[in-house]
Amino acid sequence: MKPAEAYRWLLDYSTTTSLHRSMKSLLNWDQRTYLPKGGHSHRAQQVAAITALLHGRATDPEFAEMLAKVEASQIPGGPLSDEAVNLREWRRNYDRATRIPEALAVELAKAASQGELAWQSARRENDWKGFLPYLNQIISLKRQEAAALSTGGEEIYNALIENFEPGENAGSIRVLFDKLADATFELFEKIEAAPRKPDPAALQGDSPASVQKTFIMEIIARLGYDLNAGRIDRSAHPFTSKIGPGDVRITTRFDPNSFVMALFSSIHEAGHALYE
Repeated sequence: MKPAEAYRWLLDYSTTTSLHRSMKSLLNWDQRTYLPKGGHSHRAQQVAAITALLHGRATDPEFAEMLAKVEASQIPGGPLSDEAVNLREWRRNYDRATRIPEALAVELAKAASQGELAWQSARRENDWKGFLPYLNQIISLKRQEAAALSTGGEEIYNALIENFEPGENAGSIRVLFDKLADATFELFEKIEAAPRKPDPAALQGDSPASVQKTFIMEIIARLGYDLNAGRIDRSAHPFTSKIGPGDVRITTRFDPNSFVMALFSSIHEAGHALYE
């Protein structure tokens, strides 16, 4: 197979993998919004099954063969070309996926799925101890993942940071957070010292969820969030979920005595959604 044909093969393969990932995203979104309580056990099995499928695709030797063929060709061109960026990300993802055993990937996905119901229940009942075993299991599995990904000689958390902030590490993030902390405390001190302070009572009072949602939908639409390419629902904790092109969903949590929680969290999540 010629390099150009191999590159087309990689594009098609990656597209199919992305479709599988979007299926997993939809399962996860549903679990955190509308899934009946009795369906969580089966959902954990579904998530585990599709995780195994995704891991198999991510570590497929044929994928590695095609990738190496294109990398050695003239196709990449400049370092910022679409082809070069695709090849860089494919290589990065393949190298990381092959360091993680399939059994670990599946067990982690299953534990996170099972922990979702436990967390929702513990949060509702204020039962920290009830959730602790699930949390301990997830932390243990994440430590195993970090150890598998770590190249050694560095802070082990760096291996996990690479999942969501490629190129950064614990040290660089500490520097950033320290700067943000200094600026935040400085701003807080100015607010505290100001002669006039806003009255929080104006933000309180009876506020039905239906009224809040109508108001919030108008606000996020004005910010640029396209309600024809997304939706807003209720969940135990606000989050953003990218299902696929034209479908990026957000959630919020309503407090009947104050619209602040729903308003600010919706603006926050809409920001994530606009980026996606």
